[in-house]
Amino acid sequence: MDTEIIKEMLPYISFLGAFYTIMKYGAKTSRSVIDKWKVQEIDLGDIFDEITRGSLNTNTYISTEGFLLKYGQIFKPYSYLNSVWSPTTDKDVKEINNKNPLHQCKKEDLLFERERLWLPTQVIPHLSNIGCAFIYDSRFNGFTCNKDLSKSNNNNLLVEDNKYAKPILVLYDLKKHSQYINKKVSIKGKIIEVPSDISSLLNILPDNDIWEICSNFYRPKNESDNMICLSLLEDSSKIDFVDNYELYQNFDKLSIPLFVETKLDKLKNLNDETTKQLINSILPNTAAKINPLFENQILALHDEGEDAISFPSTNKIHVTYKNPGIVGFYTTTSLVDTEKYSSDLDDLSRYINNFAIDYKNLSKKHFGKSDKLNVTFLFDYNKKDLFRSRNSNISFYDEGQFNNGKSEVSNIIQWLEKNGK
Repeated sequence: MDTEIIKEMLPYISFLGAFYTIMKYGAKTSRSVIDKWKVQEIDLGDIFDEITRGSLNTNTYISTEGFLLKYGQIFKPYSYLNSVWSPTTDKDVKEINNKNPLHQCKKEDLLFERERLWLPTQVIPHLSNIGCAFIYDSRFNGFTCNKDLSKSNNNNLLVEDNKYAKPILVLYDLKKHSQYINKKVSIKGKIIEVPSDISSLLNILPDNDIWEICSNFYRPKNESDNMICLSLLEDSSKIDFVDNYELYQNFDKLSIPLFVETKLDKLKNLNDETTKQLINSILPNTAAKINPLFENQILALHDEGEDAISFPSTNKIHVTYKNPGIVGFYTTTSLVDTEKYSSDLDDLSRYINNFAIDYKNLSKKHFGKSDKLNVTFLFDYNKKDLFRSRNSNISFYDEGQFNNGKSEVSNIIQWLEKNGK
């Protein structure tokens, strides 16, 4: 197998492999571990603390309530940036001037406005009949917060301002429990301690932001008890809807950040300026193509301390680039408004598919041979076919092949087993 491919995909393979192994372990544990029948009502944010203090044991049933969602902010894509840039609008200038009446600005003085790029959500693909979901506190108010970016010391999720966005991992049976996903529920589940040799697979790409978001179920810096999850796989487990269980009864919109990450193999060995110029030439929503102020300019902005760059967007789809040849597409939609979700996902898929067509033509023109866009990672692999076309490949994951041992995933996992992590 190509060692370069392994190195590039290793962090995500390790991450995905950890969750697959947890699902296998949870299924095995549900049949072999003696249950401790004491049921304790407890807030989600207190479970791990109680275990660490020794006042709560694993293999014990606990009762809790919250939102059981497919989505979790558990992986940071390679192309992710804390913030991106958009051209300033007349409305933006007016708002800025209203806040600062003594320092009035003109639009040409404020070419770009910084915009938070929320850490995108991820759905864990299921393994056979076992799925991974995330239960959030009943006080959960979304994956984003309204704190002013300019006043923030931490440009990321700011879990100190959104502490209820820290979930606990839940293992569930697809046949029995799928109707409870994306609903507000009460559960009685068993606490399972995940062995460190499994949880350590998540450490290959250390990230303090991810560790903090996942700290209600994953604490790699603990001396022991590094990871727990709640299991609904036992016959004694229970789950039920609570009053007003639909998401629309609890949220106005519940924004969720989504992402698709791709690779442009023909651009891997080019210098940064050439790469920026070529990508800029095939993006339809760059400032230079909308606003005459930016005519004949190649706009790709870089924040201090960031590895990736962003191309200022004139719509809700943001594009970032990171060497070698990695392009990320980011947007935000609503988990409550189904029409908006469908519309936003349609916009994202059409945007990326059109980008793939232009990239194929560009590669043939500049390199003498056309190249396809490789879709490597995305927020939900059940949606992968939306991004598959004659001009693009889904180069990472195919669930049907995974279980047959034929996919790139299984090949890399076999390589890891032979060569070590």
